[in-house]
Amino acid sequence: MKIGIDLDDVVFEFTREFVKYYNKKYGKGLKFEEVSTYDFAKVFDLSLETTLELIREMVLVGIGRNLPFCDCAKESIFRLARNNEIFFITSRTARNGTLENLKRLFPGMEFQLIFSSNSYARNEGKTKAEICNEYEIQLMIEDDGGYAEEIASNGKRVILFDKPWNQNYQEHPNIIKVNHWNDVGDNIWDTEKKEENIVEQVRQFVEDECKKPTSKYGSEPYLFHFVPVHKYAKVLAEKLGVDSEIVELSAWLHDIGSIIDGRENHHI
Repeated sequence: MKIGIDLDDVVFEFTREFVKYYNKKYGKGLKFEEVSTYDFAKVFDLSLETTLELIREMVLVGIGRNLPFCDCAKESIFRLARNNEIFFITSRTARNGTLENLKRLFPGMEFQLIFSSNSYARNEGKTKAEICNEYEIQLMIEDDGGYAEEIASNGKRVILFDKPWNQNYQEHPNIIKVNHWNDVGDNIWDTEKKEENIVEQVRQFVEDECKKPTSKYGSEPYLFHFVPVHKYAKVLAEKLGVDSEIVELSAWLHDIGSIIDGRENHHI
C-alpha cells in the first residue's frame, strides 16, 4: 500500500513547540488547546510575513530541526514501512534541511519526500489531494481537516489526528479520526485484513460456482484457468505498482460469467 504521511503535528510536535517559542518571544501565555486554526497569523494576531519569519527563526536556532516526535510516531512509521511505501507529504514553509533530517531520524528506511502548497502561507504548488492522485496514494495520515476533506473527496482514505484546529471538519465516509499512533496502526491492520477477506471471499465464490452441477464448463476451469490467471495477475500488479486488490478481484471474476451463463454472455 502507498501511504502518505504529513510531518508537522503527525510525526513531529510542531505546534506545541511553536506556541512555546511564540510565548517566550512575545511574553504571551497562549495554550496549545487554544490553537483553533492552522492559520497561525490569525491565532498569534501577527502579519503573515512576521509569522513566517518566526518559523524561520525557530528553525535557525535549532528548534525546528529537533522537534520531538509525536508519541509512538517513529516506531509506528518504521513498522508501516516494512510492508508499505512511505511518502512524507508536507506543506511546511521552512523546507531546508527537511530531507536530511528525515534521513537522519529514519536511517535505512526507504521513503519519498514531497512538498505541497500551503493554503495558509499562500505558497504555490500542488495540493496534497493532487499529490495523492498523482502518486496513487491509497491512504493519507493528516492533521488538517481541510486537507483531509479534499483528499477524501477524491476517493482516498484519510486517517485524521484529533487536534484543536480540526474540531469543525466535515465528516466524510473516507475519513477516520484517531487520537494516537496506536489507533493508526489498528485501523491500517484492520483495513488490510478486510481487503484480504474480500479477495478470499471472491475466490471462494468462484470455486463454489465452478463446482456446482450447473457450471457450464465443470470444475476444471477453477484449477486450470482461474488459479493460474490470479497467480500471474498478482505478479504483474506488483511489477507495475498498481492496486493489487483490484487486479486480484478482476483475475478471479474475469470469466465467471461463462461459468454461470455460458460463453455467449460471459462478460460481467
